[in-house]
Amino acid sequence: MTKHTKVVPATPLPWDIGQVNQGRFPAYPIFSDKAVVTEVAIRARGGSCQDALYIAHACNSYLKLVEALRYILAHPGDSAQTKRGEALLRELGETE
Repeated sequence: MTKHTKVVPATPLPWDIGQVNQGRFPAYPIFSDKAVVTEVAIRARGGSCQDALYIAHACNSYLKLVEALRYILAHPGDSAQTKRGEALLRELGETE
């Protein structure tokens, strides 16, 4: 059985995106309050900052997802878990 290692970012969350760096391939920096984490180069025709926004959003949501899963596992059958799950899905933009 493989042992799983906890993965944490080297740069503190939350992350955000900055202004586009113009060039042959426009690049959007992803940064924290400490430093630039990386840049997302938009190479696809018609590309936009959506990829950089999605990366920052997913990274910032990770801890909330882990917290929700731990709560659900600790409270099986608790009707409050449904409300927490729905609230998290709303926050992530995953409701219809």
